[in-house]
Amino acid sequence: MRKKPLSILLNSVVIVLGRCIEVITVIAGAILVARFLGVKGYGLFALIRTIGMSAMPFIGWGAFKILIRDISIEPDKTGAVLLSACLLNLFFAGLLSMGAWIFFIFVPMSDPAIPICVYFILISQTFAIMQKNFFAASIAFEKVILFSILQICQRVALLIMYAMVLKFGLDLPFLFMGMAFINFLSLLTAAWFVLLRAVVPTPQLRIDYVQYYVQYLVKESCVIMVSDLIHQSHAHINVFILKYLSTLDQITFFQLPQRILIPLQIIPRSVMLTIFPMFSQLGSNLESYNNLKANFKDIVNYLLIICLPFCAVLTIYAEKVITIFFGKEFSGATLPLQLCIWTFCTFIIVIIIEDLLIALKKQKFMTLSHVICLVINVISAFFLVPKYGAVGATEALMFGVFVQFIVLSIIMAHLFQIQGVFVVLVKQAMCCCFVVGVAFLMSSEIHDLILIPLSICIYIGGLWLLGSISRKELNLLSVFFMDVKTKIELRLGN
Repeated sequence: MRKKPLSILLNSVVIVLGRCIEVITVIAGAILVARFLGVKGYGLFALIRTIGMSAMPFIGWGAFKILIRDISIEPDKTGAVLLSACLLNLFFAGLLSMGAWIFFIFVPMSDPAIPICVYFILISQTFAIMQKNFFAASIAFEKVILFSILQICQRVALLIMYAMVLKFGLDLPFLFMGMAFINFLSLLTAAWFVLLRAVVPTPQLRIDYVQYYVQYLVKESCVIMVSDLIHQSHAHINVFILKYLSTLDQITFFQLPQRILIPLQIIPRSVMLTIFPMFSQLGSNLESYNNLKANFKDIVNYLLIICLPFCAVLTIYAEKVITIFFGKEFSGATLPLQLCIWTFCTFIIVIIIEDLLIALKKQKFMTLSHVICLVINVISAFFLVPKYGAVGATEALMFGVFVQFIVLSIIMAHLFQIQGVFVVLVKQAMCCCFVVGVAFLMSSEIHDLILIPLSICIYIGGLWLLGSISRKELNLLSVFFMDVKTKIELRLGN
């Protein structure tokens, strides 16, 4: 148990770094393609990519977390589980390809390259999702470092492929063909690494179990797939409402804060990927429920301690961030950023509760909360957007997320007697609001280089007074650093 904090921290750092590199390569690739294809060409490229991204929930069928959960509980069935998931991916990819073929028969395209590009993007996304199945196994076995390196190499290879295709002036289908080829090579490498090398010690392929597990995955994962679709709708619905009820500049002012908020979500999501196997193992044993509850509250507390300072800093410096990175003409996004950044607090707790529900095989309640969140968001937006534009859309988003948080907290209290989530959030929020208030009052008198460290000290002191930080956390840090020291000494000794 002493190695758990070190393992979780190292795996979280590795995943975060991998995601950051992924974001950088995606942006670089977008710049390359946009400069080569021009406005209209890039619009077509983006449209086809969007079709592929929209197809991912159907191809993946929401099985990613289910795979982590079940492999971490029954590792001897890893081979059959992964084969079942890949067969399921191929089946739904085949259905989508057939649907696309029928669509193109009845709706002929003016450009014959479009159907070819669509087929290649579906193939590419299928390979990417099948690779993600093996990533789930590496997470379940807590061996993510080499697999994350593979993902980084895959992203760099895609970037090189973009550059080569554009350098030789090839047509748009070659971009998607190259994408499919690289994803296929990455899939083969992932399968070799997981099944034959470092992750699964003795992969046992039980064919008699495959048929059962395909049916099991369809049943268990369909609810998560629906949740993913609803979540995507919630992420984009306000843009369409703004387009219908407001102006294009209000869409920009609403979307810019989301582009800042989404990268921040990498931190809690990456940490939860490394913690999810522990949730699954504890949730599979009724005798471990007390430990599960204690770990749940600790994780909520620690993630809020780490992530809430981002909210405070962006609240204070929102205008500077917007004007420096985007320009003064985008200053209308300042207030939406100051509002929406505080949804990050509830977002952290929401994703922890959702992972806990999946670990306990209660994912249907997660879907229910997403439906309620979407409905509240849409109703609020139709009232607020006509008068307040981007600010109204941001407020509608906040209402939806906050109601979802309340619903999930009530579900946790009712089903699992896990209470006190509100207390943890209130303590952290009170401390952060106090720090923001003090920093705002002192900002005109103290330089930022002094104000920021002073605010951090006030924040830590407030957490200590409120009991969010105690000797337990100090002891945990002491154990962690001792583990790091021991591991370095062993490496140097070898």
